[in-house]
Amino acid sequence: LSRLERLIAMKDKAIADQAKREFNIAMAATQAELPQVLRDAKNTQTNSRYATIEAIGRVIDPVITKHGFYQSFASDDCPVQGCYRVVCTTGHVGGHERTDVLDVPIDGAGLKGTANKTATHALSSTITYGRRILTMLIFNVKSNNALPDDDGNAAGGSVADPLITED
Repeated sequence: LSRLERLIAMKDKAIADQAKREFNIAMAATQAELPQVLRDAKNTQTNSRYATIEAIGRVIDPVITKHGFYQSFASDDCPVQGCYRVVCTTGHVGGHERTDVLDVPIDGAGLKGTANKTATHALSSTITYGRRILTMLIFNVKSNNALPDDDGNAAGGSVADPLITED
């Protein structure tokens, strides 16, 4: 390589390294500021609660965008039989992007294995599961069933979106 090409490559690497540092600093600040997300829905088949993608977005979107993050989702060919691949690109305004993938089993049947969705509905459900799981993994989002008992003093930490009631 010519001397000019080496200098350009060194400059490009320095810019990429700085963007990655900014990404990591912003990620640490984001995770420190994120409140817990309340599990706002109930799966009647498993009798368990979960946070919907809408609840997660309401709680974390203001924080992640404040720190310069954005997410983009897509699908890709999946090498795992019976799964859809969900792809998430998490980017930062500083220029660094990270791509994560999750191969999610197709959600087309209930607990007893009986089909409970059309193929289109199974695709949509599976992709929604993948988006929700990836978002929570990437930003280390915690969820909780109820507000902490803190006598109104916020000693239990910050919990956002108090929309559910316990059964």
